Amino acid sequence: MKVITSWNGARACALQRSLRMSNLAFAVHVGVSVRSIAGWHQRPGRVLAQGTAELLEAALGAASERAKAQFAALTSEASGEAAHCARDLGQAQSSAKVQPRTQSSERSR
Repeated sequence: MKVITSWNGARACALQRSLRMSNLAFAVHVGVSVRSIAGWHQRPGRVLAQGTAELLEAALGAASERAKAQFAALTSEASGEAAHCARDLGQAQSSAKVQPRTQSSERSR
């Protein structure tokens, strides 16, 4: 596996995707806030702080071989890293939208 010399939001998203974790689960796993994870999705090109990079490196090192292979595949698609992150953000935003109440749902209260 290639050595990651600089972690950015897109690579962090690729690791999250490889581990198949939600934002909350990934935040707990890595040891950062959920808000940080959301920020990585919103700004995939942002270079992450050294301490955060070390946490991500440790998470990658502890990952299964399947997850490491998936991460390598995702990060080898140089232009695809940001696309995966942006697509994941779009899915998260669309699933988080609240559906308006209908009259029938208000009556059942």
